[in-house]
Amino acid sequence: MTKVFDTVQGLGTLSLQITDPGVHTVRLFLDLEVDQRFSTWFNEYGGTSGTPATGQSWEIDEPGWKYGDIYSNFENGTLDNKNGVPITATDDVSYALSWIFTVGQNETANVYFQTSRDQLSPFYLVQTDPYSDANVYFSSSLQISGNGVPDGGATCAMLSMALAGLFGWNKKMNNGVKM
Repeated sequence: MTKVFDTVQGLGTLSLQITDPGVHTVRLFLDLEVDQRFSTWFNEYGGTSGTPATGQSWEIDEPGWKYGDIYSNFENGTLDNKNGVPITATDDVSYALSWIFTVGQNETANVYFQTSRDQLSPFYLVQTDPYSDANVYFSSSLQISGNGVPDGGATCAMLSMALAGLFGWNKKMNNGVKM
């Protein structure tokens, strides 16, 4: 795991690279305090923007001190894609994002989790402190790519097309030229 993450402020990026073929689940739970030193921790609310990607799940909830079930859902891998702390029911906010995906032979998955004071995209969760109007945005992305080792069939097909094109070009260039 690579991290460029400020553990004091809870801001930055965490990334993970997976190369083992198979089905994988990667998730991150955060319980940040947006502006506790200026106000308090129990006046916050959460929100979302955009649409989660295929294989992505999320949850915003009170962390379980009073009524929330996010941490048990996180541990069980069952985030419910619901906001349990909307603007109409402020409290202590925690949030989690999760991915389930498959890595094939010769593939690499890169998972990124990012928190920022600046708005993120395309899908994100946001934690807001209404007294200071401060926000912390939380998003995640997944990129799966080949590692540059194509299978033999694709290599032969590309080589055949390249040679056929080269042969046609050579024939056209030499057409009408007597030696």
